[in-house]
Amino acid sequence: MLVYLTKGCHGWDFLNPCAPEGFSYKRDILDGKVDVKDWVPLAVRREERSLARSPRLRVSDSPWFHGANLVLTETARDRTESLLAPWGVFLPLDCAGEVLYFFLPTAVIPALDHEASEIEYFRDSKRVMAVRRYVFDPTVIGDHQMFRLPERRRTDLFVTEGFREAWLATGVTGVGFEKVWSDDPTDPGPFHDDFNLV
Repeated sequence: MLVYLTKGCHGWDFLNPCAPEGFSYKRDILDGKVDVKDWVPLAVRREERSLARSPRLRVSDSPWFHGANLVLTETARDRTESLLAPWGVFLPLDCAGEVLYFFLPTAVIPALDHEASEIEYFRDSKRVMAVRRYVFDPTVIGDHQMFRLPERRRTDLFVTEGFREAWLATGVTGVGFEKVWSDDPTDPGPFHDDFNLV
């Protein structure tokens, strides 16, 4: 079994909320504090440049939105709906007339092996600050092709090799995959350094 962390791709555009409170609203939906039935389309904008004088970014089918979620254009949703539908829900965004969907992954499973992983914790706390090396329990992952961790439910979205291959076959642009774990002890990695970009 191989597990990948989803990432934004260098050179492709990304999203930001139009208002500062949009960040906290997005955090609350990822934390489960907002029921999807009460979702109000979040106003967002595509960012054409990462810095004021940097080169213009390419427009993607799946602009990165900083966290354990995906965003899809209408065309990207059509291409990926059968792949994504078992693992979450599509929620509409408000993006200056463009049809975009926020995809909220709903599987949050305790698959991280705390003893075998390399983890940094907040001082005087059991809260996870950062994971330097992931080790997963494959029996917990089971048939999940996409999942989040309770410890990192806002920031990290994981997929298995089968999901990654199916995603790449759709041709949807804007999302990369970093290999972070293999259950094969002979797999030399590298992990956290193998950045497979779409």
